[in-house]
Amino acid sequence: MPATSASRPPNTPFFDELRNWIVWREGRDIVTLANTLEQPRIALPFEIGSLVLPPLKTAGGPVEVLFLAPERNGIGLVSFPHGGAPALAWRMRLLAVAGAITAALGLAAAGSERHVAMATETPAGEVAVFATRFGADQPPAAMATAAAAGFRLVPEAAPGLFAGPAGEVLFAVLVQRPGSLALLEARFPAVAGAPPAIALRELGPLAAPPVGGSVLCSPNSGGGLARLDAVILLRDGTLLRMPGAGPAGPVVLTDAPALPLRLAPGLEGPYLLLTSPQQGLYFEAF
Repeated sequence: MPATSASRPPNTPFFDELRNWIVWREGRDIVTLANTLEQPRIALPFEIGSLVLPPLKTAGGPVEVLFLAPERNGIGLVSFPHGGAPALAWRMRLLAVAGAITAALGLAAAGSERHVAMATETPAGEVAVFATRFGADQPPAAMATAAAAGFRLVPEAAPGLFAGPAGEVLFAVLVQRPGSLALLEARFPAVAGAPPAIALRELGPLAAPPVGGSVLCSPNSGGGLARLDAVILLRDGTLLRMPGAGPAGPVVLTDAPALPLRLAPGLEGPYLLLTSPQQGLYFEAF
């Protein structure tokens, strides 16, 4: 069975624990692999779709893996505790079919609240956004939602999600309308279920349709949002970068970007996953 949805928890500081984990899916199985060669896995008794990236992990806590139903209309959580057997924690039906979806972990000082946010296109021609939160022993809260009219999602574009120090959440996703590109930013208040405030950041006209993208929210040392970056791939091969608060502009790379596009945080800016016949997959400052 081929491995899909491979990722690693980004939340635990690199030197905070000796174990570092990789997570992937093999059919109904969710598999984890530690650098200590431990390989816990769970075979679920029902079909599942893709994993929600990234998986989450608190310092000293279990690896937590969110998964979608095959029709992307439901979500569930599997927990992999250290030294214990993995188990299904919960499943729930979503209010809509998930389009772009991601997860993030809140600050440890605030209880390491878990967050999930997604965007989908509605029959009314809107992009609707949804978010929920849950705790280590608490099921997901009621989903908060809002919508922006006149836009469609950029295909194959990974959204960004940031959980602030006071419990507020920023969800950012790339959207488009004929000939132009924008970043939809939904700011959910700390109150579970409260609707978000939506802002649209115009990123400029498009010379060709977008076919992929990625958004990255990078925190600062105090737990606040340091910067918001995005990369967009057009059908003609042009790669656009939105650096921080600036507009999107073309960029030339030494090698081709790996698909789907993936950004990773760095001390002075993001890194983009590239690929070449000589080096294979590697990250380069972007």
